[in-house]
Amino acid sequence: MDTRKYTAIALLSSTVLAIRLSGADRWLRFPILTYLHFDLCEIPSFTALLLYGLPESMAVATIHFIVLMLSGEFVPIGPIMKYLAVISTLIGYWIGAKLCNKGNLPALITSCILRVIVMTGANWALLFLIEPSFLQFVVNMLNVATQINNVFLIILLAFVLTGIYNAIHVIVINYGVSMIIVRRIRELQRRS
Repeated sequence: MDTRKYTAIALLSSTVLAIRLSGADRWLRFPILTYLHFDLCEIPSFTALLLYGLPESMAVATIHFIVLMLSGEFVPIGPIMKYLAVISTLIGYWIGAKLCNKGNLPALITSCILRVIVMTGANWALLFLIEPSFLQFVVNMLNVATQINNVFLIILLAFVLTGIYNAIHVIVINYGVSMIIVRRIRELQRRS
């Protein structure tokens, strides 16, 4: 890694810290399952992936994880879940880009699929093995929102909604915002 990449990692990681300290990473919540929020701190990791590559993006994601371990919610489980979400997104996009050199769509689809699979497994482990008391919280939240009384249907709905949330996060927050940033950076590089 050259000095330019180290500088980019430091700059993008400081952006994660600035977003986290400002509280902007917590204001956009997913409807119904309001404990899920669209985390703007993921944008620097995805931007690093698009500009520099997987090792640099993983470095930014790891610093994001450390920041969450020091200042996050539901520590250590919350930061670990976020780290799993971010790295599965990055690795999924990287795999998709390596397998198909036909634009961003295959990489984006692979990224969504891998994140949804990884986070479905992680959420299953959380709800049924690690913190079963949280399952009752989710069931109560969805029961109030939907008036569904069947616990199996509520749990199934929770997993479906969480999958939708993860796909939206990858497409809109990670990819969408990062592509705007990357295009602007490349435009500025061409001018100079």
